[in-house]
Amino acid sequence: MISTFKKLDKFLLMGIVFILLVGVWMMSWVSVYNSSKKEHELAKHSYCIAQIPNYNTLPVKVQRYKVRQCVNSSEAKEAADFFCSLNNCNDRYFNLHVRNIVIGLLAMFFAFVIPISFWRNASLPIFILGIVLLITVLIIPAEGNFTAKSWLSIPVFGLFQPSEAMKLGLIFYASLWISKKQSTIATFMGGFVPYFILVALSVVPVMLQPDFGSSLILMAISFTLFFIGGASIVHIGVIIFILLLLGIGAYHLLDYVQKRFDTFFSPEKVDSAARYQIDQAHISLGNGGLIGSSNTTESFGFLPEIQGDMIFAATGEYWGFLGMLLLVGVYIFITIRGIYIAKAAETQFEKLVALGITVWFASQSLINMMVVTGLFPLTGITLPLLSYGGTSMVITLISMGILLRISASVHEEKNKTITHRRRKRRAFVPTLYAGTRNL
Repeated sequence: MISTFKKLDKFLLMGIVFILLVGVWMMSWVSVYNSSKKEHELAKHSYCIAQIPNYNTLPVKVQRYKVRQCVNSSEAKEAADFFCSLNNCNDRYFNLHVRNIVIGLLAMFFAFVIPISFWRNASLPIFILGIVLLITVLIIPAEGNFTAKSWLSIPVFGLFQPSEAMKLGLIFYASLWISKKQSTIATFMGGFVPYFILVALSVVPVMLQPDFGSSLILMAISFTLFFIGGASIVHIGVIIFILLLLGIGAYHLLDYVQKRFDTFFSPEKVDSAARYQIDQAHISLGNGGLIGSSNTTESFGFLPEIQGDMIFAATGEYWGFLGMLLLVGVYIFITIRGIYIAKAAETQFEKLVALGITVWFASQSLINMMVVTGLFPLTGITLPLLSYGGTSMVITLISMGILLRISASVHEEKNKTITHRRRKRRAFVPTLYAGTRNL
């Protein structure tokens, strides 16, 4: 175990820690307004529940109606103000973000020490569990002000997003499947059809939530692994054609997809409310200038989801263009390290897992940055390791732990090879000496 830690990819770890520290620092600034607002809402809600007689015995619909009637009252507002005067209501998201990072780092440690063979053996159960959770979230999603059925409410743990876990589950099982099907992967019935079904099982439930962003990431992962794994070029062309048809169909059939693409390609066709978030992100980036500005207004309620999907815009405002370049450079560095690890991995399964994790990290980072800068239609995905989000943070750090483990395994194999060669060389010298004495 100690020797494994000695082979830890220190440069990759430094890149991960750098982004985490930037996220903590940013969260201490940008989440203050939203934290205070959320704590006020929770305090008003708690006050109203306490004021309603026999609240727990009332039907759910009656409970919700009475609470809605109460939370807008001046009494509830005064109670919330009094609560926040006694308690710090400004650090909610900061504290939760730090908690998520601590849990994620512990999970990354365990993912690092677990042998890759465990993940190989557990690939199918993890994939099946992911599908079950994706179906469950469509049937019994968590209650709340959500625009999609993307979260499950799990006792003790809170909200959980199955689509994030499926990204890792798809990488594991697709890598296992491709590594076992090398002789038939280029055929239609032995490669294309079963792989298409495998991917559909993971992508379709996510599209039904609807979660456009996570669907794109899952398709990017599956497409890249299939291509690198040895798929036929003709089949790759068929997949691209199918994706185009699905995209056109989604645009015409799904209102939220049409609205987002219209906002991107024809902003004059949509109202200002539909453009509000991306317009405010551009204002935030403009305020930052070259070296950044501390005189910001965007973190005080103007930019929605500033601690989540839009934190890259906040980073641009506080750090400026040069700071954004530095941050983008670190993301590129981690991507390059991931590609190097995938290339150097010993087994096909390890190569594909490392590549899948790298594609996931790079594509999600790229799409998030392109959305914020107006180069891609608006979609709600986090910026890995930086944005607020419990499931996203923990699952991403687990994947980084696995990537670090594959990197360490590469060094272990190299050391074994070098040691073996040295032993052969040492064994050869005495033999050669003994042979010369007999001459």
